[in-house]
Order: sequence, then structure tokens, then C-alpha cells
Amino acid sequence: MKIQKKNLPKAQLEITVELSTDELKPFLEKAAKKISSEVNIPGFRKGHVPYDILKKNVGEASIYEEAFYEAVNKTLPKIVMDEKIDFVAQPKVDLEKIAPGNPMVYKAVLALMPTITLGSYKELKAKRKKVEADEKKVKDTFSELQRMRAKEVVVERAAKQKDKVEMDFNVKLAGVGIEGGQATNYSLIIGEKKFIPGFEEKLVGMKKGEAKDFKLTFPKEYFDKKIAGKECDFHVKVQAVYEVSLPELNDEFAKGYNFKTWAELEKQIRDNIKKELEQKETDRLQLAILEEVVGKSQFSEFPDVLVDSEKDKMWHELEHNVEDSGGKIEDYLKHIKKTKEAIIKEWQEPALKRIKTALIAREVSKAEKIEVSDKEVEEEIKKNEGMYQAYPDLLKQIKTPEYKRYISNTIANRKTFERLASFVKD
Repeated sequence: MKIQKKNLPKAQLEITVELSTDELKPFLEKAAKKISSEVNIPGFRKGHVPYDILKKNVGEASIYEEAFYEAVNKTLPKIVMDEKIDFVAQPKVDLEKIAPGNPMVYKAVLALMPTITLGSYKELKAKRKKVEADEKKVKDTFSELQRMRAKEVVVERAAKQKDKVEMDFNVKLAGVGIEGGQATNYSLIIGEKKFIPGFEEKLVGMKKGEAKDFKLTFPKEYFDKKIAGKECDFHVKVQAVYEVSLPELNDEFAKGYNFKTWAELEKQIRDNIKKELEQKETDRLQLAILEEVVGKSQFSEFPDVLVDSEKDKMWHELEHNVEDSGGKIEDYLKHIKKTKEAIIKEWQEPALKRIKTALIAREVSKAEKIEVSDKEVEEEIKKNEGMYQAYPDLLKQIKTPEYKRYISNTIANRKTFERLASFVKD
């Protein structure tokens, strides 16, 4: 077998492979056997048709074409392994020459994984920030728990602070209704500041059945740029006013959440919020460290297919996030006035950044000889099995080889970051 390699632009490698007639022979035999097992030829059992008879019935070109696929599937992986070629994506294979009595020649173009010169990763400037207690978040959580147990009573008086108001409203700009500016039976609690500044104050003093027209200016930083900083006309009609009674935060209240005392529930809330903040800081530090090491490292050229693949991942993540929020990707694109193609084009640099950080994590893992044992993978899978007992389909998935590889990679990434974090100086 003759092999020639040639470097192509954009981090690609072309491999030309020539198989002699003798090297091609076993692949022709295998191809003939496969085809003979799939066709009906009178007088012969499937899989036992002589080559000459098969050639007359299906054509020798068909046998050679099948032999080509057999040869590529057998020889190309061996070449890649023997030559230690680190590539990404499916190789592009083209048949160059094939004819009875002649050598077969094919070419394969592979997109090469970028080579990396790893920078110093043990001397880091990144620092872990001290996690401070977020009293506002704690108080907001207390308030949210109270609201979940609040009692609401319809009243026939004028609305005041802390009341819940149910209403219909319509918002117009220059006499034209704005997108999403109409609602019926919409509820809000006066004083929670969930609407634009000034809106809730206009509801104070209004009674059931009362309507009011007024003007308000949307904040300059409002997400919808068409109305940001603009004065709009509001028409509001109150359908009902509710007096909201919040329960006291005491031991009785805590029992409703399966805690014996309020002190226990408060501690649990504070601990959960602290863990959440600590995880956010860990995520921030991880990214800061990886970005720092990326800046110290050198990369060869990136193949287009690798960047395009990362952009595809980013697109699927966006779709998933939009759908998880109850929206549709088509509506999201209309709202931001962009096409899928325009968004993906903007992701060139972010995609490169994500690839570089992933590659750096892999290189550090190699340099630090990070290993994951089968026992660690099995223990992690057992934890997940416990969580997914009520979901049979998920239980099947977590027992597949693909899921095991995913878990192994997850553990390796975690260990790699822990090793990197150990180099951060206090």
C-alpha cells in the first residue's frame, strides 16, 4: 500500500492511498460475497454465487464500487492510527482510479485538530473572589415564600400599596398599538416594581370597573428598542382589587415547608443561596483561568469544519434555551430582527473562544496526567440512576457507552479545573 500525504490550506491534510491488485483482492472477494447475499440469481444460494456469474448478473463495476467502500473502511482508520493523525469530523473521501486488473487509488481529506503550544498554567493571576452573603436575595426569597402562602380577598375599595390589581390594559405609540402591549385580566401587586416606573403608582386609588388614560415614558434601557425612551399612551381598566395578607415568618409558617422551626428554614435558605453564589464564583474562576491560559498559549490554524460544528452546537443551545422559556425560535428571531444565518455569522469569535478553552482544558489534562477510573464513572452513574428511577427512557440512556464517555469526560474536566484552581494563589 502506497501512501502520500500533502498539507492543504485551512488545516487540512490530503492522503492519497494506492492499493495494488493483490491488496485489493480480499476486498473484492468480500464485496462479491456481500452482494451475492443480497441478490437472487437462479440456480445459486444467496452468498454462494461464483464471482464470474455474479459479474455477469450485476456488472463488475458494482463489485468494484462495493470493494472501494470496504477498502476505505478498513485501510483509512489504520493509516490514521499508524500515522497518529489527530483529526476532526468525517473525512472527505473520493475515488481517483479503479478498474479491473489495475491498482485502486483514493484520496481522503482530513480536517486536522489544531496543534497547541501550552502556555504556563501554574503561574496564574486569576483570583478567587470572596463570596459575600446576599441579604437582598435572602429577603427576596423570604418574600417569595410568603407570597406563595398569601391570602387574597376581593375588596370593593380603591387600590392601595401592596394590593393585587387585576386589569386590562392597552399601550399605544403615536396611536398604534405596540407589540405585546395588550393584556386582559393581567395581575400585579402594587409596590413590587414589576412594571415600568410610574405605572403602578397610577393604579393607586382606582376601583373595580374604573378606567384611566395616562402617558408614561419607557426607560431608555428598555429591551424593546422601538419604544425605549419613548412616551406612550396607556389605557387601563381595573377588573378587581384584592387585599393581600402575608403570613408571619414563624415556626408555624416553617412547618408548611416541612421544617420544625423558622430558624431551621432560614438557615436552609441562607445555605442554599450561599452554595449557589459559591458555584457561580467557581464557574467564573474556571472561565477566568482557562481564558488566561488561552492567552498564554499558541494555536495552529483552525479548520472551518471545527468552527462550524461549534456554531451548530451554539445554535442548538439557543433553540433549547428559548423553548425552555416557553418561546419559539421563530418568534425570537422576529423579535431581534435577525436570521439564523446572521446570528451564526456573528458567532465566529465566540465559537473560536469556546474551542480554545476546551482544547486548553484537554491539554492541561494531558500535561497533568489526569485520569478517570472505571470505578469513578460507575459511582457517578449510580448517583444518576437514583435520580432517574421515575424516568425509564433516561435510565436506558445512562447505561449506554456514549453516556459513560460523557460521564468520564465530565469527571476529567472537573478534575482538571480542580488541579488548575490549586495553582491559584490566595
